[in-house]
Amino acid sequence: WNHRAEEFSKRPMPTVNDHLFLKNLLEITDIGPDTTVLDIGSGGGHLSIALAPYVKSALGLDVSGNMVKHASESAKEYNADNVRFVHKDWGAMASDDPLIENGFDIVFAHMTPAIGKAADFIKMMDIAKKYLFMTKPVRRHNPTEEGMWKHMGIEPLFMSSDKDLAFAFMLGWQRGFNPQFFYEDRIWDNIITVDEALEKYKHE
Repeated sequence: WNHRAEEFSKRPMPTVNDHLFLKNLLEITDIGPDTTVLDIGSGGGHLSIALAPYVKSALGLDVSGNMVKHASESAKEYNADNVRFVHKDWGAMASDDPLIENGFDIVFAHMTPAIGKAADFIKMMDIAKKYLFMTKPVRRHNPTEEGMWKHMGIEPLFMSSDKDLAFAFMLGWQRGFNPQFFYEDRIWDNIITVDEALEKYKHE
């Protein structure tokens, strides 16, 4: 992810009006000036920065040091003084880590591989005081990647998403959460050169 940090940092800053996840978050929660937020796998930091005007504080964690660097620069650019980004591997953190031990009103992981096993999701539930959000692709197709996987005999990664979501639903239900699902159909047009594709896919 370090080599993609600059690409992520250049993506447009979302707003609550044009980003379905942010819009749902504001409609569902009682977000306000006393709300604390944890953004797991924060990437370029856009979601935390977009939430800055609505919350007391937001903490973004990412396994990529370069992502954290660019996200911190973006926070300064947008005067998001109540947003902080820290270089951390969620999978390696304990629930009593000083950064997260006091919990957060809202905890979310949006389109990130940081939540890759049950223990990662359970840790999210442990520190979520009020709300927990996880966004994953149900069906995400990339003809180029899928052709490469087929050539190498690898099962497409999106095939596991259904099981991940069903398992997360079950875990949340057992812990007393009231799980809800929201869907969005999206198409990304990402046109890159052959050289850029070779550089991108050799890291994936």
